[in-house]
Amino acid sequence: MADEPKGSEAQASPAEAVPVPAGGTQSEQIAVSSQPTKGMPKRIFYLELGYIVALMALFAVYATWSWARNAVPANLGPLPLGVIWFGSAGGVVAGFRGIYSHNNEWNSSFDYWHYTRPIFGAITGAIGSLIYWVSLHLGSTNTIKVDRYTFYVVAFVLGFSDKAFIELLKNVTDVIIKPGQKQTSSPKPPGTQS
Repeated sequence: MADEPKGSEAQASPAEAVPVPAGGTQSEQIAVSSQPTKGMPKRIFYLELGYIVALMALFAVYATWSWARNAVPANLGPLPLGVIWFGSAGGVVAGFRGIYSHNNEWNSSFDYWHYTRPIFGAITGAIGSLIYWVSLHLGSTNTIKVDRYTFYVVAFVLGFSDKAFIELLKNVTDVIIKPGQKQTSSPKPPGTQS
């Protein structure tokens, strides 16, 4: 530090701690650089464009060629195979939304988010659709018939919104797992006052 010229205008200002809501709490802080923001790298746009073209080509092949439909199973257990495609498509649309919303104030730490969006969308869409199917059948002795298009919509929405998927997981955890873990205040010994 002694070797750096004092009062230099070219010095980078240190990162500042700015309160940012993370995980639902206001008290957590992350370091945010006070450097000027930069524009979005074009490779991210081309990456998302490549993803959507690949998804559309995959859809066209599946829809028009019978050998492609016969090569893969129609269902994954109780779910239609299309939930993977629709979840992935939701993830890519979320990537485009991120590009259009933040292209002039780009944070390069989100590059990896864009690289993995189709995969993450496919996983959250498929698992979210399965959670939706299970929740429909909980406590019911009757057979429930759900239209496959309902699963496609659920997969797309949860592939698009990772926050909605996280909230769904929290709700499932609260309903299924946490009721057995709730404890009231510890019992007081007889004869003691509160």
